[in-house]
Amino acid sequence: MQTKEKPLVSIIISSYNYRAYLRQAIDSALQQSYPHVEVIVVDDESLDDSPEIIHSYGQQIKPILKKNGGQASALNAGFHQSKGSIIIFLDSDDILHPEALEQACQVFADPLVAKAHWTLEEIDAYGIPQQKHLNKFPLATGDLIKDVIQHGPSKSGGPPYGSPTSGNAWSRNLLDQIMPIPEKLYKSSPDQYLHVLAPVYGELRSIHKTLGYYRMHGNNYSARPVQQYASEYIDRYEHSRSFLKQHLQKRGIKVKTAKWQRNSWFHHIWSGINDIIKLVPNKEGFVLVDDNAWGIDKDLAHRRRFHLVDHDGKYYGPPSDDDQAILEIERERKEGAKYIFFTSNSFWWLDYYEKLAAYLKKNYPCILNNERLLGFQLQTS
Repeated sequence: MQTKEKPLVSIIISSYNYRAYLRQAIDSALQQSYPHVEVIVVDDESLDDSPEIIHSYGQQIKPILKKNGGQASALNAGFHQSKGSIIIFLDSDDILHPEALEQACQVFADPLVAKAHWTLEEIDAYGIPQQKHLNKFPLATGDLIKDVIQHGPSKSGGPPYGSPTSGNAWSRNLLDQIMPIPEKLYKSSPDQYLHVLAPVYGELRSIHKTLGYYRMHGNNYSARPVQQYASEYIDRYEHSRSFLKQHLQKRGIKVKTAKWQRNSWFHHIWSGINDIIKLVPNKEGFVLVDDNAWGIDKDLAHRRRFHLVDHDGKYYGPPSDDDQAILEIERERKEGAKYIFFTSNSFWWLDYYEKLAAYLKKNYPCILNNERLLGFQLQTS
């Protein structure tokens, strides 16, 4: 029974061919310290034995087995069968901390809250913590409606301001206003649609704790090449503008969408990627100083990417001082890095590492200087 003091929470797990991880996701939902919870598992016609795993839980969960339609259709089906006043959509390869619901319910005691979110810690395919948070930027909090009206989808709680699907709790009042999620458009990453519209119907709250694990196993949607991921996000941007305008008008708020700039985080990355590709020849190397935020791995369109500091192709964190930074750049230059680029979120390096900045400006020509990137050419032959 749902009471004002103890609201029912619905955890909706979307399942598709993740049998190796599914039990951990379901168990994490069932083992919450908060007692008033229903667990709904929606299988989107998995080809492995996920349905058998789901059925093995008996009456502990509510199973929904449906024809394949994508992640949005799975979330829609689960929400339609749910009864909770607070909803969590949990990916079947992720895990909730036992106190996640308890923490979320405290936030939703404020009736103005439409969405709560928290940081997630990365684990590998075997469930081993990687000692790093998935979220690279502070999560949005407060009343963002004025920001939404002025800027549109680019500022309305999406990347880098939100958390991935499993790091959010949503009020039913919000979801009743915006569901169902458009299924053809959001076969993957349906949380983008929810992030954009949440600020229209209430306030956002950031819980300053890590309340879940995000599993990195190579098949994650976010593990796709960043230029593909950014391109797909940008394709959805115009649809997001349309959805956002409709819901603002539904609330009696008139907006001039022509003033909404197309300057979201992924527009920013996409433009920066194109800058780099134009300047760095095919198969050449470049150093990208981005605090490991752009999501570019060892390769960008057949161009070798170096980190600063780089350790076996992985980001090792910022240098301890100017001398280490200069030594690292020179080492990478000898290994084939012919260019170095600082992204806008890393411009602070050039103020903090003053000796490094002076060294680059003295020894290497500046080849790019815009709002996205500052670039130097490290080799001329």
